[in-house]
Amino acid sequence: MVGTSVLKGEVFENREARIAHLRARMAKMGVPDSFHAPGVTKDDVVAVSGPLSALLSGGGLPRRAVTHMNECAALAVEIIAHASSAGDSVAVVGWPELIVTGDTVLVVPDAGVDPLHVVGVLAQNVDLVVFHTARAWSVPPTVARPLGAKLREGTAALVTVGAHLPSSALTLTGEVTGFAGISRGTGRIRSIEVSVRAETKARQARTGSLYIGQQPPEKPTLRVV
Repeated sequence: MVGTSVLKGEVFENREARIAHLRARMAKMGVPDSFHAPGVTKDDVVAVSGPLSALLSGGGLPRRAVTHMNECAALAVEIIAHASSAGDSVAVVGWPELIVTGDTVLVVPDAGVDPLHVVGVLAQNVDLVVFHTARAWSVPPTVARPLGAKLREGTAALVTVGAHLPSSALTLTGEVTGFAGISRGTGRIRSIEVSVRAETKARQARTGSLYIGQQPPEKPTLRVV
């Protein structure tokens, strides 16, 4: 599939020029301005894959809210791929190392000096925004407030990786715990096992595992008769 991206090497005179370029990219991708009317949404969540949905209240990532996730590329790709395949529009900001593509995926490797403003514009127009920072960043409430207002105006689910915004509705922690399909010196990776912990703002937590790729066969067990 053809991916839509903003190239890292592009230079913009100011923030307005960058935003205008983003809007043009979204229009080319088929996402018009005000893609969702404020207060109108088909669901309260962005759907995720089956095993992951079992861990989340409502079966997906909450819209108009922030989900914080640790840097687990495998889990991020799984979330993005499922949303895109379901027809949801997705924006990935500040994560050039993450290779994703799709007809409804907009990639912004470099959001410039004011990334939160870029994220806010995207959050008003797409279903899912994944915002990555290379270093941990605890965003002060006064700085995060304008982004929160824009997030509430749209219907996007915002996933932050690296940046910590106040009052995240959900925290996801993913860890690759195994591979299937390979043996000593032979074979190819057919699936990746990821252990996931989901914790709500109310400190309610659930844990589980999901397989990315081909589901491995169940291991035989002995039964006493």
